[in-house]
Amino acid sequence: MGYIAPECFHTGKATQQSDVYAFGAVLLEVVCGLRPGTQIGGFQLLVDWVWSLHREGRLLDAMDKRLGNDYVVEEAQKVLLLGLACSHPIASERPKSQAIIQIISGLVPGPHVAPFKPAFVWPSMPMGDEDISQATTIDTRSFATSHFGSGGWTPQCVSREYNSPHNHSGNFSVV
Repeated sequence: MGYIAPECFHTGKATQQSDVYAFGAVLLEVVCGLRPGTQIGGFQLLVDWVWSLHREGRLLDAMDKRLGNDYVVEEAQKVLLLGLACSHPIASERPKSQAIIQIISGLVPGPHVAPFKPAFVWPSMPMGDEDISQATTIDTRSFATSHFGSGGWTPQCVSREYNSPHNHSGNFSVV
């Protein structure tokens, strides 16, 4: 538990995107010194605890305590943020393997990760005008995403506008 991407519980299949999720779990395990299934800070999974620290502006508090202050702050923050980006609940929002290599190699800057954990959505919601009546959300009506492009990582907030209380198909607005 903790290495498995949320969509795998629905599909039963491993994909490149689920491998990226597992890599994110390994990154967090290495820099935090805790296993992904560790219950900490009232959270069932390490990744959820790290998201909460990021939201509170205390991301470096997740660093392995055995390191003391013996690490490069910028590199630690980059790896923690990359771990969160790889552990994005929405598979299509995770970085591609090539982008991960470029970030780790220092060829491109680390990812910008929104300070709150996006909601898991299944099936993944399209970012266009397609019919989304079959999509279901868990726990929220809006979620954050980040996209990697030529300018690096950019966050977006996607909000779903419901047409009526009984109609869960609606339009997306990107803020």
